[in-house]
Parts: sequence; structure tokens; C-alpha cells
Amino acid sequence: TLPLDWRTHYIKPIFKSKDRTSGLNYRPIALLPVISKVLERIVYNRLIVHTR
Repeated sequence: TLPLDWRTHYIKPIFKSKDRTSGLNYRPIALLPVISKVLERIVYNRLIVHTR
């Protein structure tokens, strides 16, 4: 399993358009730790090689 810090993500609201005071004009973006993305890509590439 992965360490808890690698699985924790943060939600950041990103402004879309129009009125900045309305919460409907923002979209959520999940910020993930880079190390978890790197590990995910390594595992993915190894699985692809293994399944061929």
C-alpha cells in the first residue's frame, strides 16, 4: 500500500468566468502529490511490458 501522504489530495477552486463572488463560477481541481503520479506511471509501464 501507499503511504497516506501519497494518497492525500487537495481540492483547489479554479475560476472559470464572470462573477468571482459566485461559487458556481469555479471548478474544482484535485492536486495530487507528484511522487504518486510517478509511481503510478512506473507501475503502469511495467504492467504493459508484462502483458505483452
